[in-house]
Amino acid sequence: MAIKVCFCYARQDELLLNQLKDHMDSLQREGFIEMWYDRNIDAGLEWEKEILKNLNAAQIILLLISPAFMSSNYCFGVEMQRALERHKRNEARVIPVIMRPVVWQHTPLGSLQALPLDAKPVTAWDDRDTALFNIAEGIHKIVKQPHFLRSVGTQPPREKGKRKEDNISASSEDSMRGNRRGPKSIDNFRHLFKQLRVRSGLSQEHLAQKLNIDVGTIKAWEYGKEHPKTIRLLLEIANTLKPTTEERLDLIETGLWTWVQTTEPDIRELHKATSPSALERHFIGRDQDISIFKNWLDDPEAPRILYVHDATEQPQRKGGIGKTWLLRQCVNMIKQEHPDIGVVMIGFFQHRGSR
Repeated sequence: MAIKVCFCYARQDELLLNQLKDHMDSLQREGFIEMWYDRNIDAGLEWEKEILKNLNAAQIILLLISPAFMSSNYCFGVEMQRALERHKRNEARVIPVIMRPVVWQHTPLGSLQALPLDAKPVTAWDDRDTALFNIAEGIHKIVKQPHFLRSVGTQPPREKGKRKEDNISASSEDSMRGNRRGPKSIDNFRHLFKQLRVRSGLSQEHLAQKLNIDVGTIKAWEYGKEHPKTIRLLLEIANTLKPTTEERLDLIETGLWTWVQTTEPDIRELHKATSPSALERHFIGRDQDISIFKNWLDDPEAPRILYVHDATEQPQRKGGIGKTWLLRQCVNMIKQEHPDIGVVMIGFFQHRGSR
């Protein structure tokens, strides 16, 4: 799924906008982004309604800052205010793009990181193409990060006359997008996989040869019809595509999540082990541990991995301190309070990795 980029600009800066779009066009052709600005509005449509609709749907909003933008009641008073509202709610990323010199740091935009480098206005650069390239490169760095889709997400308003069930698919995807623990659908796996393949410069045929699989399998992964079926294959993909550490974790997470959803015997066993009836004894004496776990679970800025270990200075005395019951209680808490997070047993990994 391409990330939607919306441009907000003053008409006097349209020439600069078109030059910037030329530099970003390769990102659109490769499927990273989908650019929109008001010249895309078809004849006969209400322009203000269309602008707000696309502004509300965008995941990245570029505000092209100039004297004309700052003096425009609509640009400054309507578009910018709406963009900042969505930015504060983590629904979109707002990026000021300084096109021409103007005093802007004292406005609400002053707290945001701007482009190009050092917020130097595009027209102040010796070479304008270098400035525009710097902006396009900055956007590219953002959209190629798999976790960007987790940091923003927009849940579209329910259409009048539709039942809640009609919007389940869209809202599920949007809630996943905002979850820090990674993409959790086959659609996000294919998006990440294709991004990594394209960036590595490998064609579908070349990658299929390296992985010793049929090229049709690669195409099925990118179309979202299938996903890798073994951990070994996922690791081979990661080693071949050379992702960053963050991307590697996300790539494996996406594959594991699809397995969690499709491996019914393991999931039934997990649910059985963590059901309220299984936790039949009163769980007491670990309030501090549970508090640490809950704080980690609720903190969107917390590290992705939480290590649980014994702090005893006597390694030989590890039995009977309640590690298993503590972990079962943590899993039960996840199931009740965060049903969107997948939990996988160690036995599940061993079972899948042996295939």
